[in-house]
Amino acid sequence: MNNIVVGFDCGASHTRVAVWKAGVIVKNIDDIGGVNLDILKRSEATELIFPVVEKLSEYENGAWVIGMAGLDSKEEKHEAEEWFRRILVAGGVRFARLIVVSDVDLVLWAGSEKGVGIALIAGTGSNCVGRDAKGKEVKVGGMSHLLSDEGSGFALGWRCLRVITKMSDGRAVKTKLLKEVLELYKKKGVADLKNFLTKSPNIKSEIAKAAPLLVSAAQRGERLAEKGLLNEVYELALMVATVNRKLSPIHHLPVFLAGGLFENEYFRNLFESKLKATFFDQKVTLVMPLDGALHIARED
Repeated sequence: MNNIVVGFDCGASHTRVAVWKAGVIVKNIDDIGGVNLDILKRSEATELIFPVVEKLSEYENGAWVIGMAGLDSKEEKHEAEEWFRRILVAGGVRFARLIVVSDVDLVLWAGSEKGVGIALIAGTGSNCVGRDAKGKEVKVGGMSHLLSDEGSGFALGWRCLRVITKMSDGRAVKTKLLKEVLELYKKKGVADLKNFLTKSPNIKSEIAKAAPLLVSAAQRGERLAEKGLLNEVYELALMVATVNRKLSPIHHLPVFLAGGLFENEYFRNLFESKLKATFFDQKVTLVMPLDGALHIARED
């Protein structure tokens, strides 16, 4: 393994960076916006990443491991690698290796030094990928907010906005949630909110902002919020169950959780309870995806 490892965890909402020297973290950067090439234009993503790369150019001849959401094919990984390679060269970085992987790979390697298990991400989007000891992979969900992303911040935010829309027009009883959502977006009413969201250049991330409010409303006992939340928790458990059935139906692989939603203890407990009601012996661990960058660099 190289003495220096630089890791990037590029999500839809946040990008986190760590630098290791001889296996010890010497630098953390946690205040970068989301870098997802499915959402941002290349020019916008470059503006976010380039200043960070320039700052890290002092770490010479290191292994750079970039984990990014939305890389579901070899072509997408290749395009992302070429894009990042150009940034490194332009930033004057002398690097030994560049490894670009999907964000689920970071999660798998964060949980297992061999990258074996089930990665379940519930952040702005969602994704579930399992890998066994022989390298066989099974992917469930993770096909953008247009086709899937069940159990994600977008899915929860979408449910939240539909609930408060019903409250606003009389199809549901008004609760504290309606006021909270309008205050979050700084809008006077649902009509203003609708106009704002439909014109937003990043509607996925904007809608996902409402997810924590749905979780809080469910936690305090608001019925419609709780119903919507439980439906999305079920979808996440179904993802894991499907991977288990296809990959390891008898000896279930450990599940590694990542993403902002799982950092909420109430949400995580709901999910784990639902999952263990189906698989009582299922091992579940919350991981820090960036840790996977170090393990990938050691293995590659």
